[in-house]
Amino acid sequence: MARYVQDGLLKPTETTLGGHYRWDLDDVREQIKRLRTEQGD
Repeated sequence: MARYVQDGLLKPTETTLGGHYRWDLDDVREQIKRLRTEQGD
C-alpha cells in the first residue's frame, strides 16, 4: 500500500515515527469508494 500513498491515491490514518503506515479499514474502504467514483468505474 506504500505505493498508493506515494502516488497520492490513499492516505494512511497514521504514520509512525519509524515511517510505518497504520490504517483504519473503514477509512480505506471509503477512500477506495471515492477513487472508483472519480474514475467512473
